[in-house]
Formats: sequence, C-alpha cells, structure tokens
Amino acid sequence: MQKTALYLKDIGKTFYLTKGMTDVPTPAPHNVIVKIKAASINPVDAKLAITGHPQWKLPYIPGLDGAGEVVQTGEDVSLVTEGDAVAWHGNFLYGGAFATHVELPEHILFSIPDSVSPVVAASVPCAGLTAWLALIHRMKLTSGMNILIEAGSGGVGGFAIQIAKMLKLHVITTTSPRNHTYVSKLGADHVFNYRHPQLANEIIHAAGGEKLDAILDTVGYSASPRNISLLKHEGQYASLLGIPHAEEADVFKVAPTIYIIALGGAYMSGSHEAQCRLATMGDELLAALKDGSIHQLPIAEIPFTDTAVTQAMHRQLAGHVTGKQVVVIE
Repeated sequence: MQKTALYLKDIGKTFYLTKGMTDVPTPAPHNVIVKIKAASINPVDAKLAITGHPQWKLPYIPGLDGAGEVVQTGEDVSLVTEGDAVAWHGNFLYGGAFATHVELPEHILFSIPDSVSPVVAASVPCAGLTAWLALIHRMKLTSGMNILIEAGSGGVGGFAIQIAKMLKLHVITTTSPRNHTYVSKLGADHVFNYRHPQLANEIIHAAGGEKLDAILDTVGYSASPRNISLLKHEGQYASLLGIPHAEEADVFKVAPTIYIIALGGAYMSGSHEAQCRLATMGDELLAALKDGSIHQLPIAEIPFTDTAVTQAMHRQLAGHVTGKQVVVIE
C-alpha cells in the first residue's frame, strides 16, 4: 500500500509543502493504519513549519489533527477495529495528518459519532481539546462566575466561549471589531476590541465593577500581566503560553491559581495515561457536539494540494482565520 502526502523539505518563513508518495508500513503491534478523510490546520502546525524541531527528520509530513477510518490494525490492537471512524490529536514530533494514510497508536484515537462528519471531527481536536481541558478538567468553575476569554474568534476561543456558556458562566471576550458579531453569536455576553485603549477598565465594568473569577489567556506576552491584574485574589488563570513574569504581573499580590494548558505535554512527558486522557476528552467533546451542547465552528475547506495547503498555513500564521481550516483529503 502507498500513501500520498504533503512534505516539508525545508523549514523557515518561506516554507512550501511538496506532494509525494511513499509506502505505508505494516503497523506496530498496538498501532493502526488510518485512511485519512480530513485534517485540520492549527497555529502550531504553521509555527512548527518555520521553526521545525530537533527530533524531526526532513522531509517531514505535518499535521496533528485528523479524522478518518481504521483500515488495518496491529496484531495486539484491542481498542478499535477495522472500519471504525476515528479522530485524534497527534504527537507533534511525528505529525503525519497531511496525507492519505497514517500509522497511529490505538490509545490516542476517539470515536466519531454517526451524525458528525469527518470534516467537522477533524476541526475539533487541537482547539476543542485545549478549551475542554482548561474549562472542564482543570479550572474549578461554577455557574455565574465571570470569565475573560482572550481571542474569542480563534479556534480555542470559539470553543471556549461555547463551553463557558454550557457551564452558565458570564463570558467576556476580546477580538477585532470585524468579529464582534460572530463571537456574540457564539454566546459571549460582552465583546471588546483587543486594541481598546481602556480595555482593562471596560472589562471590569462588564463584570459589574468586580474583578474576574477566571481568565483563559490564549494570547500571552504583554496581555498576561494585565490579565493577572484583572483577577480577584486567588482567582484562576489558565494560560496557553506559559507563566507571566512575577515582577510584571504581581502574582504575589493576586495569588492566582495558574494552569498551564499544553496538549503536547502528554507526548513530551511520555505519559501513556495523559495520552489516553486526550482520547477520553475527545469522546466527551464529540458527544457534546452530537447532543448540541456546543456547535461546530465555521470551517473553510481546503483542497489537498501543495499550493492550497501551503497558502492556508501561511494564512494561519497571519492570524486572518476565523474558525477552522480543514484539508479535505477524501
């Protein structure tokens, strides 16, 4: 069996994907071969195309998130069978989703409900699991709490707003003016231009003059110290981009509970338990999608060509994407 794939032959700001073919290996005992039907493009896919990773071997097939059908199983596989519809969030050291086939460990796969298409399923893992992990599995949130979700029009923000409303939270978010209507429709109670000169004051006013119970910081850098200052004493702060510097954020005054949200840590740590947990959360998230607790984000379908996918990855880097871009492979 052979597969068609999009390869990174060189990394850097001018990266370009090249289409090629290679053999599909016989799967290892606990691995499966998945015929990929769709793969989503995430910010991390595009950023890694510039920086690469010391453990990568070029040419490299990018793509962390995908959806498809199990077509071959290793001799010791017990969790899935041939014909199962599955999705996954993969190991960034191995990627592989921008291809017609991929070999994956069985324990990272989660099932796609019959009512969810492969394109929609592929759009969920990285962004959806990040939001789900932060709001459902890490932060301690109860009905009526105020939460700020930065960059509400992005993939993580879009899922996070919906999950927060599912939890009956009071949601404040930031985005560019062109996306205000969009994030309001997702459920945000208050939407602010992230460039507003009095943004901190506006956020406190939207929270009824009180400081915030929780913040999901998806942008980091200069926003992090400001966000820490917006928290109540011992408030909760979930960050996708590390811990703010104590001298800038005055964390000793606020004494926040800080959660670092990093799906890739499940692979970097080598934790089998954490990798299995990704699959469990994937099942939970797709179940919420199936029952209507949350809804899919807008999806731009991208053809499986070197030019189209390369251009889509550069758009992702430029930050001009609302919702998700998904490569349609079958």
